[in-house]
Amino acid sequence: MKMPKNIKDEVFFQGLLSEIDEYFHLMGGAGCYPGFSDWHVPALLLLLLVGVDPTSEEFLSSPDSYTLSPRMWRETDGLPGKIFKKLDGFKLSPMQFELYLKLQTERVSQKLGAREILEWSNFLAGNQDRFRRFI
Repeated sequence: MKMPKNIKDEVFFQGLLSEIDEYFHLMGGAGCYPGFSDWHVPALLLLLLVGVDPTSEEFLSSPDSYTLSPRMWRETDGLPGKIFKKLDGFKLSPMQFELYLKLQTERVSQKLGAREILEWSNFLAGNQDRFRRFI
């Protein structure tokens, strides 16, 4: 299944996912913080795509900073902010949201174990209000 209808968007999303994934897995996983799970990669991009702004001054004291492990925002050398800046001006459509969600849920269920699948599901359920505008 292709993610967005536009191939440029698909390449763009895949490039960002690869950049996030490489941060955590290069050099033997040195970028991984305690408690890191591979589902955090698509979760981070999803949060950024729906407008979570890790570059705002108040971000680290906001509830948004607890949508994933706070370590994602504090101990990754500014990775979320770098990815957010690359999304500047990008507007996620409902169709892109749905396709991204399906693709990443399929990826999580194929590559990760039961615990990670449940954590991904809990993450999605816990952010329903945030995602509702794309449904």
